[in-house]
Amino acid sequence: MDKFRVDDQKIFYFPDRIAQWMEAGNKWEKLKKVYPIYMEVSPSASCNHRCIFCALDYLGFKKKFLDFGAYLRFVKAASRKGVKSIMFGGEGEPLMHPRIGEMITETKGHGIDVAFTTNGSLMTPGFLDANMSDISWFKISLDAASAETHVKIHRTNKKDFHKIISNIKYAVALKKKKKYNCSIGVQLLLLKQNYKEVLCLAETVKKIGIDYFVVKPYSQGLYSRNKLKIDYKKFKYLENQINKLSNRKFSSVFRGQAFETAIAKGTDYKYCHSVPFFWAYIMANGDVHTCSAFLGNKKFIAGNIKHQDFDVIWEGKKRMLNWKMLKKMSINSCRRNCRMDKVNNYLDKILNPVPNHTFI
Repeated sequence: MDKFRVDDQKIFYFPDRIAQWMEAGNKWEKLKKVYPIYMEVSPSASCNHRCIFCALDYLGFKKKFLDFGAYLRFVKAASRKGVKSIMFGGEGEPLMHPRIGEMITETKGHGIDVAFTTNGSLMTPGFLDANMSDISWFKISLDAASAETHVKIHRTNKKDFHKIISNIKYAVALKKKKKYNCSIGVQLLLLKQNYKEVLCLAETVKKIGIDYFVVKPYSQGLYSRNKLKIDYKKFKYLENQINKLSNRKFSSVFRGQAFETAIAKGTDYKYCHSVPFFWAYIMANGDVHTCSAFLGNKKFIAGNIKHQDFDVIWEGKKRMLNWKMLKKMSINSCRRNCRMDKVNNYLDKILNPVPNHTFI
């Protein structure tokens, strides 16, 4: 039961934005006004883990934090232009930013929903007490049910695993005590090193009382140094075991659609419809990327929030050039199973209706 639609898209909740995009057609003067619904922001390029599957390992985990003043200017403009949500994740561990609490407060204060993807090690009781009321959801990347396997995959110390479990327990207790609406999830990336522990982890976090547990496939980064080859057909049997753990209070999701995409040889769409429109990404150095699969590639950088206002960046020449390039770029040049895959499938169906589609 995927009540959070983790393995699907949610863009259909924004018909006005889709209509604006469709009405603009091929006219840049109208298309440039189509702003993201959702954005990802990287507060920190530094990370306290070195996961063997990290798609952004090629960036080098530099000691770099997003400029706070630049972020404040950005979030004010983003709010005015209709950005609905921001997920803090990125190149490193977002909770390493020294002013992350203020970033949360400012973002929520400007009417933008806040979420986190985190390794959970810094999701301390103090942080949760101060900030949980302003956060829509946490997704903790926990890829093992034991400290030993966690060390092998996240390449950190054994104490971290127990610390993360403790932090999750505190988050669940705080949510219940304060009656917060924050959703707490755990995500496992299925690997050869952890497939024997998937069910154990699912049962463990269900017992703790989180809201959802997700199993997803590895997606090869375009530039990442790690190259993992995994035959996911061998692990299909896990789908039923994981999904049947769901109940009214707990969603256990084996991302079947994502696994099918990982196994398949192609996609149903030929071009990316989502970029550079419905989402965007800001790196810790302030660069605004139209797509996170190409971080560091200058052709996907629209500008930098340290030097320009967000609306100037988004409606500027660099994004226009990126749009023109993407119109000709085959989807086969992109990362498989990317963040916008399901959105692209949905938009492609709208753009290419089936015969007799008026007979609803």
